[in-house]
Amino acid sequence: MVLAWSGFAAFNPVPAGVNTVAVGWAAIAVALMIVQRLILAGWSRTPLWTAVLHPLALLAVTALQWHSFGIHLSGQRAWKGRIQRSTPSVAA
Repeated sequence: MVLAWSGFAAFNPVPAGVNTVAVGWAAIAVALMIVQRLILAGWSRTPLWTAVLHPLALLAVTALQWHSFGIHLSGQRAWKGRIQRSTPSVAA
């Protein structure tokens, strides 16, 4: 995945204002995470494709977290058509 990205980046100019050093370090971090997951997958005898998809799973969980936080900030939550406010009213 990182190799595909680096090949793509080689054919496209870097947009103005993008810190190429930071992008490089991020690519190295993702590559090391995949290598670590490949080692763990080999040790635990789980499918190797799970290691390659691990960064996408982390991206999905992070998106879910930010979506949930946005719902919290809006002040209303809905579940099965029922709306619940963030601050429940106190029964008298």
